[in-house]
Amino acid sequence: MPSKSEIDTLFAAARTHVEDFNFGENTAAVFDDMLDRSVPFYAEIQRMLGELVADFAVSGTSVYDLGCSTGNTFLAAGANLSPDLDVKFVGLDSSAEMLRKAGEKLTAARFPWSYELKLQDLNDGLHVENASVALMILTLQFVRPLNREAVIAGLHAGLNHNGCLLLVEKVLGEHS
Repeated sequence: MPSKSEIDTLFAAARTHVEDFNFGENTAAVFDDMLDRSVPFYAEIQRMLGELVADFAVSGTSVYDLGCSTGNTFLAAGANLSPDLDVKFVGLDSSAEMLRKAGEKLTAARFPWSYELKLQDLNDGLHVENASVALMILTLQFVRPLNREAVIAGLHAGLNHNGCLLLVEKVLGEHS
């Protein structure tokens, strides 16, 4: 697993005014810790995603991560791929701070595949091309409900034959 971020204490103190959650600089700095504490089995999810990306990634194609945040899923995939596999990683996120953190982590890990990190709000549309794998890991919940069908349609249009979408979301059920 990638190196730890700072310890998350963003919501430790009482607040008189509740602000909308954002993915800015303060959140990016502690995001990995936040995920580890708030998503059950997050490390295991990343391990499984890394294996699935390796199963579906095809040389000469791209692997897209929509809502790539700090790059954890690219690093998990890298643990399972041959460095000789000719794939390009494309990370999209609506937070410049998250993309900066992802770039730092990929550089520190000496990530051997080509990659591009793009500032993109999925609510503004989506263009995917030549993708053997598309990832939406804890991201779809942040796409406005009115835009979700268009995002999935854009993904489908850009997936190659036998490509796959790996989708992970937290859900609340009526019972266990």
